[in-house]
Amino acid sequence: MLLFPKIDYDEPPLLDVMASLNADRENIRHIANIVTAYKKSLGRQIGSRTLPETCTLAMYGEEPEEKIYLRNTTIEISNRYDPTPPIEILPAINDMAMFISKYNDMDILAKAALAHYQVEAIHPFDYYNGVVGRIMISMILHNAGHEAAAFLSLSQYLYFHTNDYFDLLSRTQYSGGYLVWVKFFVKGVCTSAKHAIEQITKMQQIISEDEAKIKSSQASTKSTWLVYNYFKQNLVSMLRPATDSLGIAYNSVLKAVQLLSALEVLFPVNEQGRNRSFVYIRLKELYASKRC
Repeated sequence: MLLFPKIDYDEPPLLDVMASLNADRENIRHIANIVTAYKKSLGRQIGSRTLPETCTLAMYGEEPEEKIYLRNTTIEISNRYDPTPPIEILPAINDMAMFISKYNDMDILAKAALAHYQVEAIHPFDYYNGVVGRIMISMILHNAGHEAAAFLSLSQYLYFHTNDYFDLLSRTQYSGGYLVWVKFFVKGVCTSAKHAIEQITKMQQIISEDEAKIKSSQASTKSTWLVYNYFKQNLVSMLRPATDSLGIAYNSVLKAVQLLSALEVLFPVNEQGRNRSFVYIRLKELYASKRC
C-alpha cells in the first residue's frame, strides 16, 4: 500500500523491486526512504521544522547525505501555478501549521484537502514537494485518530488522474474556488479507501486458502510455517536471505520452499543454484493490481 507513495517519478515493476530487496538494496533505496518517511512522520505535528525533516528522510533516509532546508530560490512550474516566493515560504508554512492545529470542528477531509493544496502551492522545497504533500495527508488523518490512514494510498488515484490534479491546483490558485478541489480530493480518498478495503479482503481470502493447504499437508513442519510467514512479508526472495532472516538451516528453508511450491503457494522466479528466487505469486499480483 505504502510501497509506491509517489506519482511523479518512474518506478520499476513490483516484482523487480521486491526481488532487488534481496539482491541489491541500492536499487530500491529511494522507495525505502519514502516508506521510512511515511512511517516516521505519523504522530508528528506539521510545521517548519518537521516538514524539512520529512523531506530529508524521503530523499536520503535515516542516514542523510545532507539536510533539506526550505527553498531559497525562485522557481517556476510551467503553465501550472506560481509557487510562493522564498521570502514568504516560512510565514506561509507557519500559517498552514496554525490552520491544521486549530479549527478542530472542521471536517478532517476538508482540512487535509486544503492543507495539501496549500503545501503544494507553497512548494517549499527544491525537490519532493509532491511526496511531502502526500505524506502530510497521512499525518493529518493519523493525528486526528484515523490510524487506518497508513493503509490509504492516494498516490495511485492521483497517478491515474494526474492531469485533473495539476489542473485543479492551478485553477484553485487563480480562482480561489476551493469547493471543486475539495470534492476532487474527497472523491480520491473514497476511491482509494474502497480499493484498499478490496485488497485487504482479497488478501485475507488468499492467506486463508493457502494456510488451509498447508494445514492439510502431512509434510508441513514448523519450518514450513516460518518460511510461509516470511514470504507473506517479503513476497519475493532468494533462499539465503530467508535463511539469514529466520535463523534456520538452509536445507530446512529449501524443503519448506519445495513443499510450498508443490502446494502452488510459491512459484520460482529463477532456479539458478543457491541464487534461486521464489515469489508468493497471488499476493504479488494482488499488490501489483492498479485500479483507481
